[in-house]
Amino acid sequence: KRTTLVEKVQFFIRIFNQSVAAGEPDYSIKWSSTLQNINRPLYFDSQFIMQILWRPFVRKYFYADKSCNDRLTKLHYQIYGHQLKANNNTMILPGLPLGIPFSLWAVSIPTDYHFLGYSSLFPLWIYADDGTQHDNITDWSLNYFQQRYHDTTITKWAIFDYVYAVLHDSRYRQQFALNLKSEFPRIPTHPDFWAWSRIGGELVQLHAEFETVPPWPLKRVEQEIKMPPKCRLKANKTDGTIEIDSATTLMEIPASAWEYQLGTRTALEWVLDQYKERPPKDPTIRAQFNTYQFADYKEQVIELLARVCRVSVATVNKMQQLAQLRW
Repeated sequence: KRTTLVEKVQFFIRIFNQSVAAGEPDYSIKWSSTLQNINRPLYFDSQFIMQILWRPFVRKYFYADKSCNDRLTKLHYQIYGHQLKANNNTMILPGLPLGIPFSLWAVSIPTDYHFLGYSSLFPLWIYADDGTQHDNITDWSLNYFQQRYHDTTITKWAIFDYVYAVLHDSRYRQQFALNLKSEFPRIPTHPDFWAWSRIGGELVQLHAEFETVPPWPLKRVEQEIKMPPKCRLKANKTDGTIEIDSATTLMEIPASAWEYQLGTRTALEWVLDQYKERPPKDPTIRAQFNTYQFADYKEQVIELLARVCRVSVATVNKMQQLAQLRW
């Protein structure tokens, strides 16, 4: 919740400022070398509150003040602008060496570094310090593709979509599985550029805009119980069901929805994992800010699962279309 983030940030700033005044750190908050070198008070500013994608399909509120975030680098501002609020189609690949199955995802807003393992970002555009937008795909690449296909109508955006399609091709992933574990992908030039680019563009839109996809019509079964429902969030792939809690079960999940995998989990399993109730590891957060209750998000999660089900089925379908294209 936004209110929870505000409470956490204000607590952090209060303890930090007290520590600066006292000349010694209070370890009820976490300190980095950067924070230890800041010899001035911090001030809360609500303009820094924004949403990011924490994990696949899961948004969280984030306080984007660089003084409080060592992990915010110049690269983030180059991709998403000086306020981190510029939409920018971006491919996310797991970092190297690859310790999980190869996969990728498209986003248009900032993400956590561990979104897919140790993530690497490949944006469509970059932003200069003055806010002007520039192509991230080089003129050399554009000329190469235009000459290779004898087609001057090919654009940098079309190349971006083409690459996204190639990296979703099961034949490519299988043939270059060993290479993908230790080096970034190399992009072949297949026949029929526009067929690949078209499907790639559809995949980019499907993934980056997953929250606008129509929900899949899942069957919802309710059971009468006397006690408040207990959170379950357990999937049964064989039966095609998801037990939401002790009162609610989702049924008739299509088999192909379980085929779409991002790293070590299916898309649906990412949602189930991230919304489970867990005690925070940090003792301060556990003692003062452990307010998460799944019941507050139950309906939101059910709707999200229905949308992710649609995304999964559609992605598997488009990957099957890619497998029919010529190499």
